[in-house]
Amino acid sequence: MMGKEGGSPSEGYAIRAMLEAGFSVTHVTPGVPVLSDTEGHENLRFIRLENPFKKLVFLKKSGVSFFYSLPTIIAWTSEVSRWLEKSGEMFDLVVGHGLETTFALSSESRS
Repeated sequence: MMGKEGGSPSEGYAIRAMLEAGFSVTHVTPGVPVLSDTEGHENLRFIRLENPFKKLVFLKKSGVSFFYSLPTIIAWTSEVSRWLEKSGEMFDLVVGHGLETTFALSSESRS
């Protein structure tokens, strides 16, 4: 779902390209109220975790991005780490989109 409450078009293009290249894609993303926690279509699966960004949006309004970025990176890394540990799944390729996700996946790739 792109647009309001959805991902960016560039994220959608990347997912489409990976599917067309023959990969099975698991997309881990913050949840939104209008969508289910899990959804699958052929070789594409969406996992929607608790959304820590909504709780911290008041920090974004502070005008100082550091006050928003650091807490969201920490919160999202924690959510992704919990899901990966709980799922017990192994992945051949892990790709992140956006600052918060890149930090979360980088942290997990070392563990």
